[in-house]
Amino acid sequence: MSIHQFIFSAISVLATFIQTEFQSKSPSLFETHCWIMYTFYVVLFTYVVAGTMLTIQVQAVAAPLNRGNDNNEGILTKVALLSGALASTLLLLIIRQVLGWVALAFWVLYCVKIAYELVDVDAFLQLLETLKNAVLQVLGKLKNAFFQSL
Repeated sequence: MSIHQFIFSAISVLATFIQTEFQSKSPSLFETHCWIMYTFYVVLFTYVVAGTMLTIQVQAVAAPLNRGNDNNEGILTKVALLSGALASTLLLLIIRQVLGWVALAFWVLYCVKIAYELVDVDAFLQLLETLKNAVLQVLGKLKNAFFQSL
């Protein structure tokens, strides 16, 4: 069973639990959990689009003329996994809030790990160095302006 099949199964099971839990209650989920439901639909749409694009790209790479763009496949896979995991986490947040918040914390940690893998570490360190130099330059100008005003 692939991870995408597991995510799809988890979303299906959690959606069924939500349907059975909230079927007898009068306010809809859009009234009680508005931001979670809208976020769920956006994330689910992202998951479906990323999965479709991944399938199309895998089929295009299988063609003998189109080899060599494997980086996009890896990024699409990570986007699909992140959005699918977030979709199931949001559904869990509706069913059991405490468990949902714990799952959301793990999702954030996983998202940071994936973002760290995708970002070029040297470019990030160079950006930090540039920001440090800019802050030091501003502090130097403030210090000079302060001493000139005295």
